[in-house]
Amino acid sequence: MQEQLTYSNYLINKSFIPKNILEQIPTALSPSECANPMLYVKIIDDFSGDTLYIAESKQHDDDVDFYGFIFNPLDIEHQDLEFKLSDFVNQEETLFPYRIDNDFVPVRLSEVIGDNNENF
Repeated sequence: MQEQLTYSNYLINKSFIPKNILEQIPTALSPSECANPMLYVKIIDDFSGDTLYIAESKQHDDDVDFYGFIFNPLDIEHQDLEFKLSDFVNQEETLFPYRIDNDFVPVRLSEVIGDNNENF
């Protein structure tokens, strides 16, 4: 099931990514150089059509860095992605365009690339 995120929901729960999912993401000291990393979280951007996958995270005192990959239906190649949790939290918006796929099961990048290439 995919959950639509609202800013008020974020304020109540203080969580962009559910804790049980967040706990699965390995901590990174720096972005991984692994050619085929495990992807733990799938985030869908309803406005752009992008799909974001998180492979690693790094906790700071007041923010979290995420490392992963982004796919767009118009692109054949995936792109590296690095973003902060605060990038998703915009107090001026009342509705996030992002949905967490709570049914997503961790997979290797190669499996996602294969699935996305089948759509072209």
